[in-house]
Order: sequence, then C-alpha cells, then structure tokens
Amino acid sequence: MWTVEDDPPDAMDRVRSIGSALFVASLAVTVIYLWYGSHRQTIAQIEAERARRAAAQGLSVPGATPLAAPRPSNPANEPLPETKPPVVANANGSSGSLEDMVAAATPAVVVIETDSSRGSGFFVRANTIVTNAHVVRGATTVKLRLANGRGGTASVTNIADGIDLALLQPPPGFEGSTILELSSVGHVRPGQEVVAIGSPLGVFQNTVTRGIVSAMRQDSRVMLIQTDAAINPGNSGGPLLDRSGHVIGVNTMKVGTAASIGFAIAADHVRNLLDSPSAPPILPAQAPSAVLESPPAPSRDDVAHAQALEAFELQLKRISLRADQIDEYWDRFKRACNASMIGGRGDREWFGVWQRQLNVQANVADCSVWTSDLMQLTTSVRNAMIAAGDSARTSSIYPGQVRQLRHKYRLDWDGWDK
Repeated sequence: MWTVEDDPPDAMDRVRSIGSALFVASLAVTVIYLWYGSHRQTIAQIEAERARRAAAQGLSVPGATPLAAPRPSNPANEPLPETKPPVVANANGSSGSLEDMVAAATPAVVVIETDSSRGSGFFVRANTIVTNAHVVRGATTVKLRLANGRGGTASVTNIADGIDLALLQPPPGFEGSTILELSSVGHVRPGQEVVAIGSPLGVFQNTVTRGIVSAMRQDSRVMLIQTDAAINPGNSGGPLLDRSGHVIGVNTMKVGTAASIGFAIAADHVRNLLDSPSAPPILPAQAPSAVLESPPAPSRDDVAHAQALEAFELQLKRISLRADQIDEYWDRFKRACNASMIGGRGDREWFGVWQRQLNVQANVADCSVWTSDLMQLTTSVRNAMIAAGDSARTSSIYPGQVRQLRHKYRLDWDGWDK
C-alpha cells in the first residue's frame, strides 16, 4: 500500500505546482474584485459622460437609446447665426426728400474694375450685380469696391451683348446688404425727374447727377431712355432712378460732344435677363407708343472730340483739387500777414499772385517764407492751367466749352487767354 512519503518525487512536484497556481489565481481574483469595488462609481460616471457626449453629437453608443433624428454638432449649444435678408432701398417709394432717396439707394451701387476698363454696377439681388456688357467684356472676374470702401471680387456669370448688359456674382460673404428695385418703362414719361448714380471716370465714386427724361428711343430690339442727367465714362452700368428711388434704366453711354444727351437701357431688359438669361432680348410690353427713332451713331471725329473733352475736364478736376488746398493756405496767410491782392479778377482770390500783385502789410519774419511757399504752390497751378489750355486748343475743343468747364471747377481768370 502506497503512502505519501512513498510517492515518487515527480508526482510530489506536480502537486505542489498545481497548489501554487490555484493560490495565485485566487489571489488575482481577490485583487481585481477589490479594485473594481473601489472604482465602479468612477467607471459609471465615465460611461455616463460618454453617453451624454454621443447624444449631443447625434451618435448612438452600445446600450443607449438611439436618437429619433440626428442633430447638428453644436457642443457649446450656441445659437446659429441668422442670415439677414438684404434691404430693398426705397421699397415703398420715396416719400421723403431727394437726399433721403439717394442716401437709401447709394449703398447698392458699386465700382467695377477690370484690367482694361472701369465702370459701375448695382445689386438687384443679394448675390447678383447688374452692369454693362462693355464694362466687363473679356473678363471672367472683376474687382469690386462697395459704397463703404470695402473691396472684393465677383465672377461674370452672364453677358448679353445685344442689350449691353451683364450679370455678376460676388463670392459668399460679399453679398449686397442693400438692393435696388426694378421699375418699368411703362411708368416713365418724358419730363419726369431722374437721378443717375455712378463713378465718373472710375475715380469719383458715388457721384450723383440729376436731370429729366428727355425721350424714349428704340434701337432695334432695345428700349433706351434718353436723359440730360450727366453720364460720363465710369457711369456706365450704374442705375438711373426715378423720384421714388426705383431703377428705370442702366446708364450706358453719352453721344458725341453733346453735353446733355445720355442714354440708359430700360430696366425691363434687366428683368428679362434675370428671368431668362439665355432668351433673346424683347421690347418691353408696356413701352410708350410715342417712341422716337434711334439716334444716329456718332462719327469717328465726334468720338475723338468727346474723348479729348473728357480728358480736358479730368485735367481741370485735378487742378481744382490742388487749388482747393491753396485756398486754405491763402486764408491762413492773409490773416497772419495781413495780405491782399491788387487787381485781377478770377474765381480764386489768389489768382494772378505770380505777377507779384501781392500786398503784405505785416512786418513778420515768417511772412517772407510763407510768401515764397505761396508763390511755388500757385505757380504750379498756373503752369498746369497753361498746359491744359494748350491741350484744349490742339484738340480743337471749342472756346465756349473751355470757358464752361473752367467756370464749373472755379478756375476762371481773366489772364488765362492773354
């Protein structure tokens, strides 16, 4: 009979190994049980936080109730920004002053610039700008400058050469905050007051000119509004507004050397282009019956003369800005040095000072320095006026037109033509 002491040595080793393994396993189970018991509250909190985050993101987690519909991610629970619709300028018709009507419409007007031209345009929808086809021809994108001075770009989305209209689309975030409402030629009558807004020469942004409707003219399939409101290069593409602030036309051109003959494309064509971009132009259904014949096309000499006249006017505008600064200097100089001019007649009191007709009565040392500075400033204006006059004569600009523009910019002086 076998006893424990009589077991072979290898059997005893196996018994001891099995006993050790059982002891280690029971010890591990005990440790895990004690650890989980002390941490099960923390684990429950972590699981609850995971479930809350998943629910906030519209997701499901194992063991969680699926959401009825996913919600957009907004962990901070912040209210989403609301997109404000654009303001329709003078939507109810202008019942106030002309100034109020213009102030309401101006924010919708923009300056448009390409590599080869400058013009104007205006918002008719938050994401749509109207201008002339000839302003953006050859370009796929253009530069914009809003009424508040903010700059950006826009894409050319449609060009209708037959009616000289084009549509532009600004990028997201650059939509118009103010739009203009389109009227119809059916509401237009010769003699009614109109206002043109644009950027003459592409420089003088938001320039406002005033006039009347002179006539309605039909050019092939296009209805034109003739007006005596000043329209110059750079005004092209800007709005022609009625007294209520509604668009009756898109300013497009000026004829020859005539000072008071400009044209705008009827707003009906803009509406048709917006509704049917690919459709051919059609005459407005409510066009007046008393439509005159199309104006004759200007000759090559007329075009050259008009361009020379515009260049001369631009010269005078620049000189006038310089003269305005000298006006301020002259006022300070007169008070400090008790100075005055002797003889001479002109729009500016200091005209002719280069002929040394200056009378300085104050005995102040600085007056000699101020006098020297004044002579330099005024001589530059004198030289610029002489150069502009020579250019006008070379370009065969009529003396009456020269005098008219000098008077317009307060640059008349009886010594210019001597």
